[in-house]
Amino acid sequence: MRGCLGCAHETHKIVVCGLGGSGKTQMLYKLVLNQDVQTHPTVGFNLESLQHNSKTLEFWDIGGSYQANQLHYYHCTKGIIFVVDSSENSDARIKFARENLHAILGNHELTELPLLVMANKADICKLTNDEIVEYLNLNSIQNTWHIVSVSACDRNSVVQAINWLCFNMNQ
Repeated sequence: MRGCLGCAHETHKIVVCGLGGSGKTQMLYKLVLNQDVQTHPTVGFNLESLQHNSKTLEFWDIGGSYQANQLHYYHCTKGIIFVVDSSENSDARIKFARENLHAILGNHELTELPLLVMANKADICKLTNDEIVEYLNLNSIQNTWHIVSVSACDRNSVVQAINWLCFNMNQ
């Protein structure tokens, strides 16, 4: 694991990114609080912590319009979650999600970090994981990545995905 000057080694910072309306905040609150919470568009970021498998995970939920150029959010990051609305079938939104993801991954602080792509809204899914891999051009990404279908309403699916990220943050 990379060391980071000025960062607590026992805390694992994870940035949570994705387009507005993809379900980032709803999924985070289901994971941390195990509650369905009425959310509003995130301005700036939300910060939540969770004890998980003897680790402190610090989730930085970055608002949909504040991601690619906000370099200070990425300092000391150990893992990346990119949330995609799998019920979305607008070509423009999918293209924007791809551009957003690749711009975020272009940040030097995020190279070589594990990337977890969470295809949210699996309960009303229109896009398959294979389609999302193609649309986001994930096979061109150098980071170790994994895609999983989840529902922000189903905490177990989110926990399973987080387990993959935790394992790969230790590699």
